[in-house]
Amino acid sequence: MDLLKYFGLSNPRLFVICLLLALAQGIVFVGAQIAITGAHSFPLDDSYIHLQYARQIACGDYLQYQDDAPVTGGATSFLYIHLLALGYLVGFRGALFPFWVVLITWGCVTLIFYQLVRLGERLGVAWAGRAAVVLTFCSGLMAWGLWSGMEIALFSAILLLTLNQFFQSKFQNYSFYILLALLALSRPEGVIVSVVLMSCLIIQKTTRKDFRSLLGSWSEVLSLFLYTFAIVGPPLFYRMTIGRWGGNGLLAKSLLNHPAMTSTEIVESIISNIVSISFFLLGGMQSSYGEYVIPGFLIFTIIGLISFSVFQGVEGRWRALALVLSLAAVFAAMTTVEVWPMHNYRYITPFFPLMLLISMAGIELIVSRINHKDRTLQYALALMAVLICVVHLPTWASRFADNSTTIFEKQRRAAKWMVDRLPDNEQIAINDAGALVYFGRKQIDQYSPEGKVIKVEKKFHNTDLVGLVTNGSTVPYRLGEGGLYEWMERIPFNKRPQYAAVFPSWFMEMSQIYDIFHQPLVTFPDPFDPGFSKTVYHVNWSYAGMEDQPRKQTMRDEWEIRDSIDIGDLTSENQHNYVLRNRNNRFPDIYAPFRRNFGYHEEIDERWPGIEKEQEYLIPVMRQQGILNQYDIVDGGRRINLDESFTLGNLEPGRDAFLIMRSCECSGLHPLFNYGMDLHVNGFFVASFEMQGTPWNWYEKVITIPGDMINQTDISIRIVNKGSLNFSYYDSFYYWICQGKSKLEL
Repeated sequence: MDLLKYFGLSNPRLFVICLLLALAQGIVFVGAQIAITGAHSFPLDDSYIHLQYARQIACGDYLQYQDDAPVTGGATSFLYIHLLALGYLVGFRGALFPFWVVLITWGCVTLIFYQLVRLGERLGVAWAGRAAVVLTFCSGLMAWGLWSGMEIALFSAILLLTLNQFFQSKFQNYSFYILLALLALSRPEGVIVSVVLMSCLIIQKTTRKDFRSLLGSWSEVLSLFLYTFAIVGPPLFYRMTIGRWGGNGLLAKSLLNHPAMTSTEIVESIISNIVSISFFLLGGMQSSYGEYVIPGFLIFTIIGLISFSVFQGVEGRWRALALVLSLAAVFAAMTTVEVWPMHNYRYITPFFPLMLLISMAGIELIVSRINHKDRTLQYALALMAVLICVVHLPTWASRFADNSTTIFEKQRRAAKWMVDRLPDNEQIAINDAGALVYFGRKQIDQYSPEGKVIKVEKKFHNTDLVGLVTNGSTVPYRLGEGGLYEWMERIPFNKRPQYAAVFPSWFMEMSQIYDIFHQPLVTFPDPFDPGFSKTVYHVNWSYAGMEDQPRKQTMRDEWEIRDSIDIGDLTSENQHNYVLRNRNNRFPDIYAPFRRNFGYHEEIDERWPGIEKEQEYLIPVMRQQGILNQYDIVDGGRRINLDESFTLGNLEPGRDAFLIMRSCECSGLHPLFNYGMDLHVNGFFVASFEMQGTPWNWYEKVITIPGDMINQTDISIRIVNKGSLNFSYYDSFYYWICQGKSKLEL
């Protein structure tokens, strides 16, 4: 690859101009933020996830988010974290480490500006390339993302480098393959673009029977091997280390992996995203002031793409088609992202410089068709777009400073408090795992037996409840707090988090409705949004495991539990082949109920008759006697409006079995409830039964399964919702299956 040609030194004057423009944009955002807060901080917590991974890589803990932790897949860019780790290795440590990120961003933004000019010249729309530079420079929306500390600038720069190479009339295959490899390693969207470009190139060569030109030398063979490794290497690594083909990011954000959406609901959400993204790209205002791109952006971009496809030669048309397919594939994939507008549209921001160039080419085409000589309208439209961006530039610079201040004042202070006040190496449940962990360590002095001072590092360990940097919690978190609590219960007791540092608004049931996160120790308010304060709690594990047994009055002395399934516990459900079907292929409004109920009222009334005000009189007595947890049960479940099926095992064929179901009515819309259900075993109807009572109380039902229906150790159970007056559903929490004890046991 001709480095002078592609990295700017073949045109040093243009490169210096781009360098200064990038510096000026960085001063407006990073410099203003430092001037306002007195210190440098990034506006996104996710930026610190990259910094933490990079530091761990440089220290020899490869993709382990913390010491002695397993490999996790929370970084969105394989390439970026290694580039950051390189800076740490060469000496950018401590306060200098974020400065290394700024230097990388400066270089990447410079390359973006430079490549926009070169790509415009290569496509025959030089004016559009220069106009795109001005718009990218003036756009606060883009500048926020480029300087956010994420891989946005890196990915956008590599994308433009790759397309510059791709649109040459003749290019060296090996340099193109290397750029495709870097593109694939920089973001998941890069994999999509690189595969489309490579596929189009292969199709073009094979249709011309010119396939050998793809591998004409050893350098091309080696670079193609590098590209292949970039495509399959990370998925294989994740498969071997965490058991999945991808990192945690896609699992946490993709609609296709949503545990509480049916296929119909997923399709509807994708259609909604298509409408929302299109509206945004057309220039529609989003949730906050300044959150829109130039009016008609999408229309001008489409016209520009058409102009590249129509008004170039055969060679150019092939490549223009590849560009069209690449962008179409990327935005199709983006419609499956549940949170596509999150963090000021950082998922689509990397494509904006390229799309600005294409849209300016579209404007140039329209004007040239109206009046070939007079370009007044062309410049007027471009100037209008620039003015729209400039007007909102101060707003975005202020937002950048505000977001950075939030990280500095809230997350960094919380991390310092926890590492100072909580026990060393304590396991802490957290959300927003970037800045808390990155700043959650400090050097302290200890003394050796000889009396010498030894510098050691004090830190805490995290359990990421959202699941970006902790394996296993991603899907339970998306299911709801009940599913998350059930997942946390499965953590061995000596590794369970004893503290939680969370946004209470994200965990209302655990922190406000029930006392799982209890006894708040300290709160760090958000400087700009009271709903996002960070509070440190104790975690109350006194309820853990109490839900695993049916109540004593349900069981008989001669019974023993042979198997059970904890509904809402994804591990238990998976072990028992649990399948849930929904009426009209939709989940009910409350798809995963989570309840903490005080006991079974029949038992309580029998043991403590005449006590009506339980909260005032009975509960304090039970707490004093140390028996409250025997009656206070926390459990997560499912709301069923069609049917559920699962398998239960460890049975003795030919003997009667007794299926116990725990339920609760969680809406409280009616003073009494009545659930009607049918039981099917191994495909045969067994019985109809009802569950009835008052809302918010636990109830259990026993249904007998005749022994002649049990012809092997495992049976399949299907519970069908029959519906009843006022209730089109039932709430399912736990199932146990019992059989009589053997004669030897008796």
